[in-house]
Amino acid sequence: MTIKNPEYHSHGQSWRLDWAHGNAEVRALGGMLGPIDFHLADGRKFQPMHQAPWLSENPATELKGLLAGLRGEWPCVPFGCAEAPLHLPPDWKAQIPDDLFGHGFAAHHDWQLSQASPGIAGHRRAIWRCLSTIRRIRR
Repeated sequence: MTIKNPEYHSHGQSWRLDWAHGNAEVRALGGMLGPIDFHLADGRKFQPMHQAPWLSENPATELKGLLAGLRGEWPCVPFGCAEAPLHLPPDWKAQIPDDLFGHGFAAHHDWQLSQASPGIAGHRRAIWRCLSTIRRIRR
C-alpha cells in the first residue's frame, strides 16, 4: 500500500491510500475513511461504504463539519450516552459530559498521520492521531 502526500480540498486535508486491489481516502476531519474502492479480479469495482445522498445531488456548501462530506466511517471516540439510563442503583454515579460533541471529540476534530511503516507481508501500516484523550488508532 502506498500513502500519498496530503492533498487539500474544500473539505480539508486528506490522504489517498492505494494498494493492488483498490484505493481509499482518509480525511483529516474526524479521521473519516471513505470512499473506498475495491477492484475485483474480473474488472468490476465497488464501494461498500455509504455516502450521504446530498453529496451527489448538490454541493453541500452550507453544511459544516462532518455533514459537509459525510461518507464512509470514522472513529466516534470517546462516545457514550449523555443521559443516565433509567432504574440505576442509587449509588451509581452519572458522568456529565464535558463537551458538546455528539459523536465524541475525535469525530469533530482533525486527525494526523503520525506514522506509516511497512507491515505484514510488505503492506504499509498507518497510525493516525487526534489531539484528545485518544492517542492513536490503527487501520
